[in-house]
Amino acid sequence: MAFGTGFAGAVKYALLIAALLWSTAAFGYVTRLRPPNRIADVDTTTIGDQRATEIRYSGAQFVLINLLVACLFLCAVFAAWDYGNVGDGAFAPGIPMFLAAAAAVFFGFVRWSQAE
Repeated sequence: MAFGTGFAGAVKYALLIAALLWSTAAFGYVTRLRPPNRIADVDTTTIGDQRATEIRYSGAQFVLINLLVACLFLCAVFAAWDYGNVGDGAFAPGIPMFLAAAAAVFFGFVRWSQAE
């Protein structure tokens, strides 16, 4: 049995999904700690003799968002790596391509509809 298949392959995905779910729950908790839309969160400042708007944010929220994105990125990288290593024995190679194309069309449509 090659490394990355069976139980050894499932552990990396299970740990990433666990981190993804944990950070999602932690993000929900952290966002509830701060009252929303405080007037003190938006202020004006001067940068290089020009006026600018400063929007304060929570450092914990920033870290949790980055953790979420990193987990999703690693899941995609591991899946692509495993798919590439399987070769011709991959199960239904058209299904991942269809799902990726459907996601690209969906998110492209969402972005296009928000631009108007």
